[in-house]
Amino acid sequence: MKNVFLILLSAILTSGLFSKEKDKSPDDIIIDATIELARSYLGGSDKLDAIKSLNYQGTMLYADGNTGFADIVFQKPSFQKFEATIAEYKETSGLDDTEAWHLLENLGDETSRSLSLYGVEEILNMKASVWEYLNFYKRLEGRGKRVIYEGREFVNGNECVVLTYDHSDGIWFRRYFDVTTGRVVQTFSNKGALFVEEGEMIVDGIRFPKKLTTSFVTLEEAGSIEIVYSKIEINKKFDKAIFKLPKDY
Repeated sequence: MKNVFLILLSAILTSGLFSKEKDKSPDDIIIDATIELARSYLGGSDKLDAIKSLNYQGTMLYADGNTGFADIVFQKPSFQKFEATIAEYKETSGLDDTEAWHLLENLGDETSRSLSLYGVEEILNMKASVWEYLNFYKRLEGRGKRVIYEGREFVNGNECVVLTYDHSDGIWFRRYFDVTTGRVVQTFSNKGALFVEEGEMIVDGIRFPKKLTTSFVTLEEAGSIEIVYSKIEINKKFDKAIFKLPKDY
């Protein structure tokens, strides 16, 4: 099979596009070619740039065998809501641009509720995650933010271009892009998490993963969470009130 990444890179270097690229560093040329290939693999920039919100729903499986249901919303510019129901417990977290919160409820006991606020560090991490979910590998914008070419590595037999998306403030996502297709083979984060996407769901001409496995190791614990998506909705309109800190707890 021909290496599509090398073909794309060669086309940039030998065509009229090179005049626009001549002031770029070799690393920047590779970064741009990789991003273009990856976004084309998902469905193309026109479709991806039109996305304003995403709603994922699916079943969850924890390493300890517990199962549950997840409902996740991302909305531009910086809104997020995550709901996970496991047995009699419901866990909800929200990001309302500059404010983030976490609510734990026992569905069998209305008096058993715990509401807490996230600090600045966690808010910045959540904002970066929302940006990543809704911008599909685009270059970062803003002071101190950048995409770094880390070289090439083989992952599970796949040769990959490695790019780090540095959001500043110590927040980053390191992705491994298959050089042939642009598919993301795996992603690491500054939080010590490894994300692996499997399978696919095509929604409105855009390719999404069918399953996301998140593995993590901290000083306190190690584990994994699988989410198998049953439904993905694009550009569903959400009232901003759903992201706000609950007032009745």
